[in-house]
Amino acid sequence: MRSISISKKFVLKLQKKSRLMISKFLKKCNSFHGLRSIADNILMFVDRVFVVSSYILRKNFDFSSGSYTLKLWDKIKIFFSPTILFFFFYSLPLFTETKVLPLDDLQKSGLELSGKDTENKILKLQTKNRSLGSELYLNFESENSSDLKDTSGNYKILMSSYLPDSENVFHSKRSARFSGKRTGIKIAHSNSGLLTSKDLTKEFYISFSFLPGTVEKDATLISKIYETSGNSYGWDLKITDDRLKAGFYSFFETEEKRFLSLYLTSNTTLKKNQWNRVLLYFNPNDREVVLYLNGKESARAAIPANQNLTRIGFHSDDTTSFRIASSYYGWMENFSVFPGKPNPSSEDTSFPSQNFDPETHTSESKFGIGISPVYKSKYSSSFLEEVQLKAVVPTSSAMELYLRVSPTPFTPNSESPAWIAIDLRKLENSKIDSLEPDIYRVPLKYFLKKFLGITEDKIDLLPFRYYQWRVKFKSDPSGNKTPELKNISLTFRETNPPVRPLGLKVAENGFDDNGPSVCLNWKSNPEKDVINGGGYFIHYGIHPDRMVGIIRGTLSESDEMPNKKNRPKHPASDYLDPISGLPTGKNYIHIQEYYNKLSTCIDNRIISLNSEILLEKNQLFLKKGTTYFFRISAYNKFYHFQNGKDQVSALSDPVEVYFLSE
Repeated sequence: MRSISISKKFVLKLQKKSRLMISKFLKKCNSFHGLRSIADNILMFVDRVFVVSSYILRKNFDFSSGSYTLKLWDKIKIFFSPTILFFFFYSLPLFTETKVLPLDDLQKSGLELSGKDTENKILKLQTKNRSLGSELYLNFESENSSDLKDTSGNYKILMSSYLPDSENVFHSKRSARFSGKRTGIKIAHSNSGLLTSKDLTKEFYISFSFLPGTVEKDATLISKIYETSGNSYGWDLKITDDRLKAGFYSFFETEEKRFLSLYLTSNTTLKKNQWNRVLLYFNPNDREVVLYLNGKESARAAIPANQNLTRIGFHSDDTTSFRIASSYYGWMENFSVFPGKPNPSSEDTSFPSQNFDPETHTSESKFGIGISPVYKSKYSSSFLEEVQLKAVVPTSSAMELYLRVSPTPFTPNSESPAWIAIDLRKLENSKIDSLEPDIYRVPLKYFLKKFLGITEDKIDLLPFRYYQWRVKFKSDPSGNKTPELKNISLTFRETNPPVRPLGLKVAENGFDDNGPSVCLNWKSNPEKDVINGGGYFIHYGIHPDRMVGIIRGTLSESDEMPNKKNRPKHPASDYLDPISGLPTGKNYIHIQEYYNKLSTCIDNRIISLNSEILLEKNQLFLKKGTTYFFRISAYNKFYHFQNGKDQVSALSDPVEVYFLSE
């Protein structure tokens, strides 16, 4: 058996080049977009393997260049190169991009973003503005009790003494902690105010939340009492034996100048170690007072209809202050007075609840809405894949998600494109196993098919470059719970432009000085979307770095001009045939046979036909005595001269052609 000998110099040279190639390859692999150039390295590597093999066969086995073995080896090489490329590109997973959708970007209506840290922000329904429309509102959220003010601006605070507490709270950031007779609040009398009115004609209600501490025998929550001639005028609200008691002393004046009193005692005891919500409703028209405790009616009392009243209110000489927590141990928050009739069931809710109007027999639901800016993907012809979100959706509340996409730009508030509804009502079915709780992954294919009204299983649905999202929140029917969105990301499949074409050369005996004309050969691009549905452009000019003309399509010599009536318009070549590089009558299923020998010819006839394309007027024609440089680019099936101009490769290396002057 003959030993194989290769010169040391040759081996070292080969090793150096191989190391350099592998280093370049790995460097490109580290970057997602570097994959576009991997094809160059693969072909160079395969080609070098066959060059070395041929060298060994010639040197050690005395095979001549024209021997059958080397010719067979070259044929194997021609077949093997595209096979390797096909295997590589077809085995790659789909390129996907996951875009985190920033909650800070949302234009919000009825929503709020809580949390200072960007990563820990939570989107939820905006907490109801409890002071809106109030006659009096005390929120106790100032750091010092002496800074307490009526946020409605209608009443003056004469004195306030309590301890601000951020630990024991119900709905607010801080509550007021009272310690018996040493603390309390005094509000100045106002002749025009509902709270201290001497002639009450309009209905109003008082509401507040409180957490009793030590319940004494006679703890006073509210009082305004005027003493004269041994009689008491006014009213108070007390806690007695774990029940609320309201006394209205000589508060109702009759035609006979007699004064009547009214007393209410709650039919339920207070919740111990829990916050309680009180609502006291004054209804002058029906001459009654109603006490609500924790959203339910607890007591009601009215002056009999046979009593002719002339006035309801405080004594005409009463200028005493209205006192809060004058003898009370415990906490209080959100003390308010509102004109009108209350809705006890929703008065204590944090968020807008569902309401029913008995007069019109209609229901109403209020939503919080967030809408994003319009985003742009890196490349055109992206395709939606899935949404991943971290969210909490309490029972009976709702979170709605909508997406819209377009290949062309649109404004955030435009009516089109239409929104795609992503149904999250069965969100629990999309929960994934994760170290973090409440992570959901929602595939979008079903919703895209439903939006398009199709049933067949297609892959490329709704190609886009511009996209936008919108979210809607609704609380549970009682208004106590809100959905929470902590983060959301959108995954879409990107369409990367083709890799740079390789192997461009002038065909053997491929130019004619008399034409002048030239035929070019090159190797097929490996991407299936170039082979099936794509094609090539021929670029040319009189300098290798400046291409001034472009050939987008071709036409057989039997056709003088394309018949626009019976030819479809191609997005890349208009009414001309796209340049595939395959012989007439062959298509993409024959690509293996012609992988390394794609070809097309250019002459002034073809240039003239391309000049008819609107985008390529004033083309440079070929003439004798001039040197021309040709390069090619590849485009895939998603290329469009308006919306998909990025789906084209970088230019190949140039080839040079000189046409004789005579």
